[in-house]
Amino acid sequence: MFIYALLLWVLTAFRLVLGDGINWIDPYYAVMYTHHPKPEAEHAAHAIVLRARSSAKQGPFTMTKGSIFAPSGNKQDYLSWAPYHWPNCNWCKKHGSDRTLQRYDTSGANTDEETTGNGCCCSDSGRSLDAFTVSNVGNCISADHFKSTAVATSISSSEVILSFSSLYSQIDNTLTVDTFDTPLLTTLQEADVAGSRAPHTRSSSCRPTPTSSMAPAATWTTCPYEAKDGQVNNDRNQLYGLSQLNMASQSIIDNALASVLDRNPDAAEVASRFLDVFFIDKKRGISPHLEWGQTIRGPSQRGSYMGVLDLRVLVKVVNAIQILRISKTSHWSRERDIKMLQWAKSYLDWLENSELGKRPSKSANNHSSFYHGQLAALKILIGDKTGALKIVQAYFSGPFREQIVSSGEQPFESTRKKPFHYRAFNLEAMIALAKLGDYLGVSMWNTQTRYKSTIKTAIDYLITLDAGHEDTKVALPLVAAAMAVYGDNQGSTYRKYLEAQGTQTVNNGRTKVWKYMTKSWWFYEHPEAVRVSDSDHQTRAIYDLASQEIIGAPLFNSGSDTRNGYSSPDMHDYPELDNEWDDPYRFASANLPTHPERPPPFVLTDAVELEEGIYVYWSQISHLYDQSPGGRRSVWAKW
Repeated sequence: MFIYALLLWVLTAFRLVLGDGINWIDPYYAVMYTHHPKPEAEHAAHAIVLRARSSAKQGPFTMTKGSIFAPSGNKQDYLSWAPYHWPNCNWCKKHGSDRTLQRYDTSGANTDEETTGNGCCCSDSGRSLDAFTVSNVGNCISADHFKSTAVATSISSSEVILSFSSLYSQIDNTLTVDTFDTPLLTTLQEADVAGSRAPHTRSSSCRPTPTSSMAPAATWTTCPYEAKDGQVNNDRNQLYGLSQLNMASQSIIDNALASVLDRNPDAAEVASRFLDVFFIDKKRGISPHLEWGQTIRGPSQRGSYMGVLDLRVLVKVVNAIQILRISKTSHWSRERDIKMLQWAKSYLDWLENSELGKRPSKSANNHSSFYHGQLAALKILIGDKTGALKIVQAYFSGPFREQIVSSGEQPFESTRKKPFHYRAFNLEAMIALAKLGDYLGVSMWNTQTRYKSTIKTAIDYLITLDAGHEDTKVALPLVAAAMAVYGDNQGSTYRKYLEAQGTQTVNNGRTKVWKYMTKSWWFYEHPEAVRVSDSDHQTRAIYDLASQEIIGAPLFNSGSDTRNGYSSPDMHDYPELDNEWDDPYRFASANLPTHPERPPPFVLTDAVELEEGIYVYWSQISHLYDQSPGGRRSVWAKW
């Protein structure tokens, strides 16, 4: 019995960490749900309530848990480690009385066969993190850890190494590219001199071997760290910040929903208290910046722009606060609301104005998608509807235009070590942004990329792929959203994809239902939740931050929308958003190699950065842009 209880606790905790993906449900719909319950959403709603009760017993969650904190010394500063970065100590090894240069090859195997397998401060499964002797201090990423790794791609010195943001950093006719950390780098040699993180062949020199025992933690500041896409460095689990953040955000939205779905004021108290502890509390609340998010460890450890991705869960937090506000619970007090607004405004200032904070906005891949999602949600939180709408519009008129080609493939996600996951991951952000658009009164579901594709095109393509060893369940919420928004085809492709998961017995074995209908995410994706009637959208409860009162404010103009029957502002209603994304070629310069035949991200470069140390090369994905004679689908597409 004890073992069963322990296993149940572990599974519950693990499920809580995973939770649901980033999503948004209309707060007004959620608050009014119990007045018009939907039988098909009954079990999903119940799953949310059960998870809320479980997490209520585990919290509150806080940034100050654990014993490893940010280099700043402030326990409230968020700290996480870049998950795909590993130490490459490259120690010199003694052979008799002479030191022999020992070079670590990025494929994961040491080039010196005599010393292959010597680990540097590595923690194998079941081994403690006690100090290692010098004889064990070798290359921390050894063949014992990874049997298969990526083959490094070499770059000629004539190739330009630029981040995707370079194409869009200026809008005048003279090219002045801002690469954030360094001047414009036109050759590999210049990149090396300037300290660029562009990929290149490693030197054959080695580092002097320590003369005494060295604790594994010393690796964090002694050895340089390098990116290995798809290979998670599990020592990041020594930190509590990320898990506490994920558990807090999931518990907050679950309990906010449970307060209205279960008509339980205690759940509202839990959500409000957990919000207070994690964000507002003077001694335990998270600092309103991410200077140490996804830190790249090494001799000069520093936070990275990738850390902004960790706080994508703020979309859930804002969703929860909107529900608490509209439900008028006494537990979400005026005082708490004002303090949360102060935190949000401080974080927004960092997100929009610091070099580290705003860097993801111009990334080519999911980093940009999730950046715009959390930014729009925060604008909603502080009552800046116009600002939120502009952010949603800026995404769909900017980064989105390059993210899906005509076949439905996502070029900047397709070359990752886990491509199915990353395609679904980016679609998760796109769908959340489209739902935020709905909430703000603009439909983005049928917005097309430069290659005449929509969110639907990408979902349709995704479900035709062989995922290999990857988990295809990540696609289920996306397919459910597509079915709700676009409807199904005559072959019921979406419904069959969902029903392929099988059935499950509920109500003490008396009833069988489709498994997907028992998942918490289904509450967000069932048709009534996504496709709200026109009458329900004529007015919506909007929180007036100035008066701290709930008011009814019209959000939609008269007219018709192809999906919900309400009008949507056209993209060109916002001329200030018709920006440099539409004409990136204006940045061409006689001093730089240009490729006007390529898509905008590759006009000036052969390599685009996806994450620090991880690149996609034009040679890898150029075939995705080859058009068929009809100009509608890529030649290679499997349709």
